Amino acid sequence: MTVLQWTIRMQALWLVLALGYNSVSLWQLDQGLVALSPTNPMVAFFVVTMITLPVIGVGLMGSNRLYFFLNFLFIFMTGNASYRHSIPLLSDDYSGYASNLAWTLALLVNLFGAIVGLLGTWQVFRLKAVAAHNLVKPEP
Repeated sequence: MTVLQWTIRMQALWLVLALGYNSVSLWQLDQGLVALSPTNPMVAFFVVTMITLPVIGVGLMGSNRLYFFLNFLFIFMTGNASYRHSIPLLSDDYSGYASNLAWTLALLVNLFGAIVGLLGTWQVFRLKAVAAHNLVKPEP
């Protein structure tokens, strides 16, 4: 298994984690409790799925150029969410979250997503650089 294939699997794991987090949030709302985060879990469910499934699918098909492009959307989504989740850390105001643990889990899940997204983008860039280098043969 290549590093890129491993990275795509980690993005699939991130999708499972993100959907799991939002599923717990939906369940809590159904039980009359507060959602884990201030984000609407149904909207998050939709957005996460609609952005991540194409990234994973294109990556598995081997279309590196499209994977590279879609991965930027993925990184923006997870990186932006990580940044927004870090704001309570600066102000000690976790009021939008069900608990400090809910905030911590949201931050960790999105940081994990951003890191594997960056790793995937780097791997595609590295593969393109190696392919370009192998095309240019030094003269004897």
